[in-house]
Amino acid sequence: MPLLAYLTAIVIWSTTPLVIKLGNDSVTPITAITLRMVLAVALGFVILALMRKAGIFDRRNFKLYIAGSIGIFPNMVMVYYASLYIPSGLLAVLMGLAPFMTGFVAHFVLGDVFFIRRKILGQILALSGLVVVYYGQLSLDADSTIGVLLMLCSTAIFATSSVFVKKFSMQRSVSSLNQTVGAMLFSLPGLLLSWWLLDGNTDIVISDTSLWSILYLAIVGSLLGFVVFFYVMKHMSVGLVTLILLITPVSALILGKTVADEVISLPIVLGSVLILAGLIMYENIFKLKFSVQE
Repeated sequence: MPLLAYLTAIVIWSTTPLVIKLGNDSVTPITAITLRMVLAVALGFVILALMRKAGIFDRRNFKLYIAGSIGIFPNMVMVYYASLYIPSGLLAVLMGLAPFMTGFVAHFVLGDVFFIRRKILGQILALSGLVVVYYGQLSLDADSTIGVLLMLCSTAIFATSSVFVKKFSMQRSVSSLNQTVGAMLFSLPGLLLSWWLLDGNTDIVISDTSLWSILYLAIVGSLLGFVVFFYVMKHMSVGLVTLILLITPVSALILGKTVADEVISLPIVLGSVLILAGLIMYENIFKLKFSVQE
């Protein structure tokens, strides 16, 4: 079971960037992410009712929900809009910067050690890779700057959300399903208001591609994705979880090239290698234990 969950996590995280990009086929990014979350929340409540799980509206959980919701709104909105400007594979590569930003925020919020030689060298490598990717994107299309900057802001927000989720989880234990549905529910006001302001007067015409994208991301990317993530975190070592962050950018690049015929330029390849090398050094992955707890 842990192995199946692990492989499922890799598939979900590898396919999500491409499916997000495909979702913009006929609808705007804010419409796509709002429809995705509305559907995911509705399905979440159905599952909670069938499983007879209570406590989702316990006010003591609200801090955790708010912290998690920031990772959806405005974070995911930025990812969706970034997908208009840069390839899906590059989305995944830039998401790989999350551990660095998470470590930086955790240093101040959780007291984790961040400023040590190995981690600083890893950051320098990753930043060098980012510069190479950024330069390469500028040489292809100046508008790509918008996509890169959006992804950097998104990654910073996601890192902040993750750290505070961890902090509040240490104070109060909440089931992963309740936590997932609660975070998505708390993100809806911001999403609905943004949709109303940006697209409220626009007729929604959804193509088959956009429809399947929204359904996949709502059911697999949101509900199943979060449940699998928490399961993997609970039953597998940090080393194996970290490997996912190394595998998915590469698989996402290959998938984007194969399925959507996206351009993988030499700067993107070189920059990705530097970012992944920086992550390996930062996480000290070769000294981590790769155990599975049954």
